[in-house]
Amino acid sequence: MIHVIRILFVLSLLIAGATCLIAQSTATVTRPQFLDQVNGITADDAVRMAIANNDQINALRKEAEASERLVAQAGQRARMSVEASGQQRTFGSAHRYTIQGTMPLELGGRRRTRVLTAQREAEVKLLAVAQAENALAARVRMKFGETLALAYKHELVEDFLRSLSESFRLIQARVVEGKTAPLEENMLLVELNRVRAKREVAESNVLISLLELRTLIGLDPAESLTLRGDFDQSPSTFDSASVLTARALDSRPDLLVLKAMEDLADAEIEMAASNGKLDAMATLGYQRLKMTETVQFNYVVFGIRFLLPYKNRSRDAIEAAVISKEAMEKRRAFGELVVRQDVAKALVRYDSAFRSMSITRAGVVGQAEQNLDVVRQMYELGSNSLLEYLAEQRRVIELRESLIDSELETYLAKVEIYRATNAPELVTR
Repeated sequence: MIHVIRILFVLSLLIAGATCLIAQSTATVTRPQFLDQVNGITADDAVRMAIANNDQINALRKEAEASERLVAQAGQRARMSVEASGQQRTFGSAHRYTIQGTMPLELGGRRRTRVLTAQREAEVKLLAVAQAENALAARVRMKFGETLALAYKHELVEDFLRSLSESFRLIQARVVEGKTAPLEENMLLVELNRVRAKREVAESNVLISLLELRTLIGLDPAESLTLRGDFDQSPSTFDSASVLTARALDSRPDLLVLKAMEDLADAEIEMAASNGKLDAMATLGYQRLKMTETVQFNYVVFGIRFLLPYKNRSRDAIEAAVISKEAMEKRRAFGELVVRQDVAKALVRYDSAFRSMSITRAGVVGQAEQNLDVVRQMYELGSNSLLEYLAEQRRVIELRESLIDSELETYLAKVEIYRATNAPELVTR
């Protein structure tokens, strides 16, 4: 019996020494800060930074700007040509000199259809910028929410670890005083180290998610980044499904791009038809003819040159443009179907997520915290063991993490509604 007591005493000393070493190593590590409710960035800030720094969107803006310049260029008249020629008699002074200019008349509405086509192409490029901004804003908001949820889980583990550390110090003092068995200290030490290990995993998850968020918003991986904000737990009121669907059909950039491409196909049909019509070039010039020193003539030269249309009057080009328009109509019809489904699914997802969050917050986590208080009091009175109390603590932490997951799902569902309906809350500038 004495031998067993000595072994337990040695083991307790070893565990106490290991505990001191762990505590010392933990104290020397500087833990990163992920949440800062004063200087951190919000989801709106992240979207604003992402849109300003994204090279793909900046490239699309440059393409849209270039297409607007091409509209102005398309409105210019066709270039005139100036020609100078002459004839000189081999023997003698007789000669003929001519200078004349030629201007294409662009009959059949060629210039108008050229300008219209350039305008339609510019509209497509401009709407492509809005489409890319909306898609990026949705991705940033979702990644921000996921990172915020991981940061809250990390903070939850940190709070739990601090509580366990304080309890462990109290247990140590009671063991020294002989009021508590060393076994309880060892059991609590195991739980303490388990939570320490869990904190390391939670911390790495937040760091990885922050790196991905930095990439989305265009920050250097080494640049510091903290988050600010929380998940709004109040219910959001949205218009009816029919109103949201109508707004989405009228304003979603991806659908507007398809409509603009359909208009572009119409313009290409007109341009192909105009190019198949008769065209002409007018000529005006001056000619000087010298026969002898006394016989000289001055002429005004004018004329018109006709460019005859193709035999089929560009029928193949027109048919190709018509087929392209039919393809755009099919894409637009499918896009409208996708928009209707997106709005309906987003509303169903949000309603379910909010109800789940409300039940978890009030009927699960709230009740579990009350149960934990009862178990703690019973443990302090000696009715329950430490293992039962630790198990209940662990269960409450897991339920709090599930509540964070429910809040995140509600937040993501709200962002999906913003994206599906092209809500003004999605993109911030």
